[in-house]
Amino acid sequence: MAPGSVNASVFSLIIICLGAGTITIPYVFYINGLILGAFFVIFGATLSVYTGFLIAYCAEKTGGASFEEIAYHLYGTKGMRFTSFCNILCNVGFLISYIVLFKDLTPYSLQLFGVDLPSYLNDSKLGKFVWASLFCFAGLVPLSLPR
Repeated sequence: MAPGSVNASVFSLIIICLGAGTITIPYVFYINGLILGAFFVIFGATLSVYTGFLIAYCAEKTGGASFEEIAYHLYGTKGMRFTSFCNILCNVGFLISYIVLFKDLTPYSLQLFGVDLPSYLNDSKLGKFVWASLFCFAGLVPLSLPR
C-alpha cells in the first residue's frame, strides 16, 4: 500500500474510527446519559456517513487518490495545505482522547486489581498528570518517531 493512496487512506480512516469509537462511545453514554448519549452517537454517525459520501463523490469526480489531492483539485494549494492541517489536528484530537482515557482509567483499573499504588500514581490530579506524561513520553513519542 503506497502512502497517501486511496487504500492507505481508507485503511487509516477505518483504524482511526474504530479505535476512537471504541473508546469514546461508551464514554459519551457515561457522561451524557442514555438519551442524550444516543442522540450524540446517532448524530455523529449521520455526519460520518454524509462526509464519507462527500469524500467518495469528490474522489470520483476529481480523480484524487488522497485527501490532499482532492483538496488540491477543488481548492488549489491553499486548500491542500488546509486539508493537511485539518488531518493533523484530527489526529491530535484522537491522541488527546487516548491520553484522557489512559490517565483516568489506569489508576482506577490497577486499584481494582488490588495493586497498591504510591501517592504520585493514584487517582489524584498529580497521579493523572504522571500517567498522562508517562503515556505521552514513553508510549506515544517513540511510536510517532519516523522509522
